[in-house]
Amino acid sequence: MFKLKSIMILTEGGSNIGLGHVARCKALYDEAVAQGYEVEFIVNTSDEIIELLEQIDVQYVDWCNFSFIQNKIKNYHNLIVDSYLASKKVYEQLVQQAGHCLILDDLNRIDYPDDATVVNLSLEASESRDHYYSGKDYIILRKPFTESRHKTINKNVERVLITLGSAGNQSSQVLMESLAGHYPHIHFYVLLASDESVEKLYQGHIHRLDQLGSKGMMEQIIQADLVITAAGQTLLEIIRAQTPFIPIATADNQQNNISGLINGGLSEKVVHINSPMFDQEVLQQFERLLSYQERQKLSDDLNGLIDGNGSKRVIQLLINCGQD
Repeated sequence: MFKLKSIMILTEGGSNIGLGHVARCKALYDEAVAQGYEVEFIVNTSDEIIELLEQIDVQYVDWCNFSFIQNKIKNYHNLIVDSYLASKKVYEQLVQQAGHCLILDDLNRIDYPDDATVVNLSLEASESRDHYYSGKDYIILRKPFTESRHKTINKNVERVLITLGSAGNQSSQVLMESLAGHYPHIHFYVLLASDESVEKLYQGHIHRLDQLGSKGMMEQIIQADLVITAAGQTLLEIIRAQTPFIPIATADNQQNNISGLINGGLSEKVVHINSPMFDQEVLQQFERLLSYQERQKLSDDLNGLIDGNGSKRVIQLLINCGQD
């Protein structure tokens, strides 16, 4: 088996910009290590430490500068780069300096260098071309979500998970106030991206969740009858778990996922987090999904949509394209 001399993963994340990129890069790190490769993990962040990465050797460095690229990256490095912030010039420097560069992308953000391999991670495949791959086959999931588990749809909605990411703290509280008032018999579990207090909203059926690891998140999603979620990385994990969901658009780079949901018949409408009618629009979808038949149909439609082998395919692309 061909063995790469070195894989280097470059990404970004933290409390201000979210952890979606970090989560999927951690999944690639785990897959590459499991296959016997040596991997360096480097994160550009304003945080002192990212809890998600506490168990591995990680460097916290601003890698988006020419000095770092020139001194740190060599032609024997095979790069995986997942960034919403790096400029076209940074990518050009990375491709020029490294042995091979595989770029993870959500929405064809910029014109990437021709010599790089680009993988678009979304539910909807884009037009194929040389060194460009897209669609659900390449969706990267954290390890607990790669395993197949049977989802049981309960007759009644008794447990709801709210997870809107770093952009959604205020909106999460708006939802809790609205939903808790309408449905005092339902337990709502909310995951906030900061330490912001929600004590005033604790009424016996609203529960604040601390930051969860991948296994903890998997259990929360499996146990939930319904999830209100940002339309990013967490949405893809929810789809794999076959849990009914209400998607919320919280960032521009979720557009391909949103198109995939609508074109695939998985959602009639995706509510935007900045909508002036935000809580009313979510409430309308919530009322529809109280129906057992609606939730069962959605769960059935999600079955097998994402097969959990995306990390393996992306690492294989890195290997194969690096040999070209």
